Amino acid sequence: MARVTADPSKPRPRRGFVVFKWSIYALLAGDVVLYSLYGRLTELIDTAAWLVLLMLFEWETGGWPLRARWITVLHGVRLLASVAVVIAVVGYALERVWLDFFNEMTWLGVVALLELEVRLPPGAVRLHRMRRALAAVLYVALVGFLLTWAVMGFGDENPQAAWLDTWDALLWLVAFVVIELNVCRRARCGRAATQDGSGERAALSAGRSGSVRLPCNPRSLPRPASGEAAPRWRASSASRPGSTAALGAGRRAAIRSGRTQFLRH
Repeated sequence: MARVTADPSKPRPRRGFVVFKWSIYALLAGDVVLYSLYGRLTELIDTAAWLVLLMLFEWETGGWPLRARWITVLHGVRLLASVAVVIAVVGYALERVWLDFFNEMTWLGVVALLELEVRLPPGAVRLHRMRRALAAVLYVALVGFLLTWAVMGFGDENPQAAWLDTWDALLWLVAFVVIELNVCRRARCGRAATQDGSGERAALSAGRSGSVRLPCNPRSLPRPASGEAAPRWRASSASRPGSTAALGAGRRAAIRSGRTQFLRH
């Protein structure tokens, strides 16, 4: 049965970071309970849908094992959660809760940029930088919404709701910073794999073309005096395209082939 697993060569996050991020996720699950008790229906749908999307992002960017047959199911769950978020956006507009509405639209922009980051090829460095710059602008806007709710908590008619929104906004900012760290770690691994693959292909091409560098032309060397054993020349490890321990089987065969052709001369 096909199964998608994490690459064992990728660096694993530290245990403290793992404990921290799952603590944030647990607090966000508690937020769903708080909104079911003290919030509006629109806020409950919004928070629950975003929690599902967050877990899907964690699954996709955190290197978790995933059976291939579940990918379609997860895409279906993602679609349902996205529809719920759109329903919440429409609800905020109908209720004329414009701060929540603009906050929600900003989060949709953040998610769109994360989806773009996950799907961009590792070699598209300029696009990755543009994506991070735009994401930084959106995160600054989200911090502004958080501060607005905090100020409302001191002078609003319903300070309990304002403080709940402030707490919720803070948790979501931290949670998506965690996802951004997952994405950055994944991007670094992808770029490293691309560079390793390019170096491997270049070395293999050099070996197939017979461009194994030898220290010098043996015919130009002085002949040994009579009675002395003729030296056996071979390519030194320093003159080879790369360390033999790091070469593939094809590259080692190419080096042996080049050495044999040299000895025949």
